[in-house]
Amino acid sequence: MAAWLLKRLCGAVAVIVATVIITAAIGRWAVPGVDSRSFLAGVAHDTVRMLLHLDFGTSSTIPSRPRIHDVFAENWGPDLALVLVGVPLGALAGRWAGTYCAANPGALRTRALNLAATLWLCAPIYFVAYALLLLFEPSFGRLPIPLFFEPGHYGPLLDEPWGWLQAMLVPWVLVAAPIGAAVLRVTTADARGRLDEPYVRTALAKGLSWGTVARRHAARPGRAATAAFVGVNARVIMLNVILVENVFFVPGFLVKAQRAVGDKDLPMLQGLAVWTAVLTGAIVLAADVAAYLLEPRTRAG
Repeated sequence: MAAWLLKRLCGAVAVIVATVIITAAIGRWAVPGVDSRSFLAGVAHDTVRMLLHLDFGTSSTIPSRPRIHDVFAENWGPDLALVLVGVPLGALAGRWAGTYCAANPGALRTRALNLAATLWLCAPIYFVAYALLLLFEPSFGRLPIPLFFEPGHYGPLLDEPWGWLQAMLVPWVLVAAPIGAAVLRVTTADARGRLDEPYVRTALAKGLSWGTVARRHAARPGRAATAAFVGVNARVIMLNVILVENVFFVPGFLVKAQRAVGDKDLPMLQGLAVWTAVLTGAIVLAADVAAYLLEPRTRAG
C-alpha cells in the first residue's frame, strides 16, 4: 500500500503545483508590466514565491491591505472543519439511508427518504440555506429557533467550544445533505442491481430475508464505489462549502471569494484557488484511500 499511497500523494502534489503555475500565469497575463521580467520569467518567479514562501501579496479588498498569508492563517480553520465533518457525515448517512431503502423498498420511511433525497438533489444549496434562515432565524424567521440559526455568531473552538458547535452544526448539515442524497441513490441502485448476483441468489435461497441480504450482501460491495463517487464530486462539494460559508457567515478563508471576485482582488483569488485545490485534492485522496481499503480486489492487485 505504501507505493500506491506515494503515487496518489505525488499526484495530489502535482495538481497543487499545476494550480500555482496556472494562477501565476493568469496573474501575469491579467496585469502585465508589473516588473521588468519577461512573461515566463515572471511566472517562474511568482510560482516560487507562492509555492515555497506562501507569499501571495496583499489584499486590495480589505482596507488595511493585509498579506494574504496572514488572512489565511486566521481563517483556514472553519474551511477545514466543514470539509472534515461535512463530507464524511454525508457519505456515511447516505450509505446508511441507501442500505435501508434497498432493504425496505416499500416502506413509508423509504419513500420519505427518497423524497428528501430528491429535494436535496434538485434544490440549489444557496436557496435551501436562505430558506432555512427565513424560516428559523431568531430575529426575522417565521418559526424562530435560537442557538443554531444565528449567522455570524461564531466562536473559536478552543475559546468557545459551544459557540463554535452552534455556528458549525447547520453548515455541516447543509454540506453533508447533498452528498448524502446522491450517495443514497447510488447505494440503493447498486444494491438492487445485484439481485442476479450468485452470492445474493444463494443467500436468498438459504431462506434469508431480502432485508438481511441487502444489508449484509448486496449493499456491501458498493462501499468502494461510494467512496469513488465522493471523490469524483469533490469540486461540487467545494462549491457548496463556499456557498454555505457565504450564507451563514462562517468566517473561513473561502468566504472571501465573493468579495474578491466583485472587487477583482487578484492576489486573494490566487490564494483562494490554491487553497481550494488543496482541499479538493485532500477529498479526492481520502476517497481513493477509502476505496482502496474497502475493495479487496484493489488491494490484491
